[in-house]
Amino acid sequence: MPTHLIQFILDGGRVVWNNPRLVVHAGINDPNQADYDHKRRSCLNNGAKMIRYFDMEEDVASGAEACYPGALPGGGTDATFTPEGFESGKGMARGHLIAKELGGSGSDGRNIVALYQNKVNSSAMWHGVEKVVQAWVEEGQDVYYRVVPEFKNNDPGNNPVPTHVRIIVAANRGAITARIENRK
Repeated sequence: MPTHLIQFILDGGRVVWNNPRLVVHAGINDPNQADYDHKRRSCLNNGAKMIRYFDMEEDVASGAEACYPGALPGGGTDATFTPEGFESGKGMARGHLIAKELGGSGSDGRNIVALYQNKVNSSAMWHGVEKVVQAWVEEGQDVYYRVVPEFKNNDPGNNPVPTHVRIIVAANRGAITARIENRK
């Protein structure tokens, strides 16, 4: 059975954490770590909070990034936009790329994709990554946050429900890279 893979790079240490909903592998061997740190530093040079949604591809959200210089922006809203591929009653959610709690809009289609609620939207994303980001920012950490959905055959027009969600976080305290499978 596939698991969600999340790498936590925290304070140069190695930690492995398991729970019934999520398997987390941690380490310090991320080859892209320097690039994420560079993006975080570039993002934070102006000292302003920022959330940027990428342009939609074939009417489907294609990604988002945020800069949190030691504080959350507020203003996040419940998901009201219905994304392509969303099926009511099938265990799906109108999933924020940038979480409501992290300032993400629920009415801007560039921030909402069809995600499975229990294993992905609430368990893997919220409990696995977004709560950590929220805690780091509330501790005063500077955080760069990037979320990109991945689609079957790289074709969101014909396959609008993401197969995976890739999350990259870089902060003063450490970094997180995650590739979460979107499944029931």
